[in-house]
Amino acid sequence: MPAERYVFQGLVLPERTNVNIHLDAAVKVQSGKGMLQINSIRCSRSKITVDCINEIPAEMNLATAKNAVESFIRVVTDTLGFTVACGYDVEITSAYNLETKANNIFGVHENIFDDQKINLSTSQGTAHPLSPSIGDIIATAVTSPQLTIALADFRESIRQPAFTVFHCYQALESLKYSAPDIKDDQKKWSWLLSTLKISKATKDRLLKLGAGEQRHGKACTSIWEERKWAMSVAWEAIRRYVIFIRDKTALIQCDEL
Repeated sequence: MPAERYVFQGLVLPERTNVNIHLDAAVKVQSGKGMLQINSIRCSRSKITVDCINEIPAEMNLATAKNAVESFIRVVTDTLGFTVACGYDVEITSAYNLETKANNIFGVHENIFDDQKINLSTSQGTAHPLSPSIGDIIATAVTSPQLTIALADFRESIRQPAFTVFHCYQALESLKYSAPDIKDDQKKWSWLLSTLKISKATKDRLLKLGAGEQRHGKACTSIWEERKWAMSVAWEAIRRYVIFIRDKTALIQCDEL
């Protein structure tokens, strides 16, 4: 499969900011076995345009290429933000294929569920049928700062693909601090895993997929299948936590995650 040339477009957030960038540089960005060459970055009044080449399309699909572009642009905006003490974020919204003339618009949804009908309905704004109600989640979060942190980490697992597994692990780690009157860290973990019916193997796999390394500042990458699995674990853990807080007996018949 020949290389594909794309123009990605997006925004620097928040939208009220005014960021201007002009960079010409052939930068190689690797994701798994795939390789992306970023040729130029233009940002005028916070509107981003990135010219790049997907060198091995068979090893990097468009969604992965989008994540790679977004992660690299974040490095640029984080650098700029550091120099002026501003907290910028980035959202890549579309990709135009210069060869096929196809224009792809990206959503904000991740297909993390095994049931494709549920993926479709959640992408259209319908809550997962097994999700606690919005009211129950908010009511639980009001009295549980641990849930507030876990929800924020789940959001960042989607917003920052390079750190998905890390944030999914952090979501679980924050929930363990709900353990009642337990000071020992390992006992807190045991309480969480036992309470939410999560296997130790699941926790250990999150660490092996990169959460352990990223917790200590080491860079590592994840492929889509690993990200999907990690997000589905974090989503289910948060769901079970809310159910448990609302009804301590509700998870008795629950299968181990």
